[in-house]
Amino acid sequence: MRIGKLMCIAHAGGSASSYLRWNRLLDSNIRLIPLEYAGRGIRTDAALYENMDEAVADLIGVLEPHIADETPYALYGHSLGALVAYELASALQQLSLPSPTLLIVSGKNPPHMRGRTHRHTLPEKEFREEIVSMGGTPPELLQDESFAEYFMPIARSDFKLVETYRLKDNQPKLHTSICVLNGTDDTFIEIGQMNEWRNYCVGKLWQQQFPGGHFFLHEYPEQVVGYLNRLLVHQPVQQLYV
Repeated sequence: MRIGKLMCIAHAGGSASSYLRWNRLLDSNIRLIPLEYAGRGIRTDAALYENMDEAVADLIGVLEPHIADETPYALYGHSLGALVAYELASALQQLSLPSPTLLIVSGKNPPHMRGRTHRHTLPEKEFREEIVSMGGTPPELLQDESFAEYFMPIARSDFKLVETYRLKDNQPKLHTSICVLNGTDDTFIEIGQMNEWRNYCVGKLWQQQFPGGHFFLHEYPEQVVGYLNRLLVHQPVQQLYV
């Protein structure tokens, strides 16, 4: 497959800048386009999302200028971003807008597997401790009260998106293929059930594991982006077909 653009969606509490380090590693034939959620980065003044439908509607508007030329593209999402990317791909398909050639979902159980946590309702102290325990956010940053004042409402809003999400009944399968990535030590997913993403598309399903935990993509960026380069540009990875 030949992909010209890689659109990326961040994890809970993350932003478009989470992916910028990939620029130096990504094949020169692929243009990296991180999509920014409302309420952070260059969109700090935009209101945070209340639910998944709001997030998808907003991100369609962010995405549309980048897909107007119909260059084949892949849509990558990690954790919360994987769920958002799936719903975004589904909405694009139903609206007959240019859909991704490939959906890449990273560090997230399939949509039908509902989580049992309610982190977004925790009191501030417990919520902050939970964020630290998950990794991805240096504890010293949360000790900076000016940063915490900015960051904590974003994180709480993002966790609310995940924890209140419900898969719609009879949602059509995606016409695209799906690639599933995870870290071998990720305790936030059910590794044995990641292949159930196959139920969400009519195309192929690829799976690949990397060393590391939930944030393996930041722990081992060379391995992850190297794999993406092979997948999207250089050669089919048929041995990973499920």
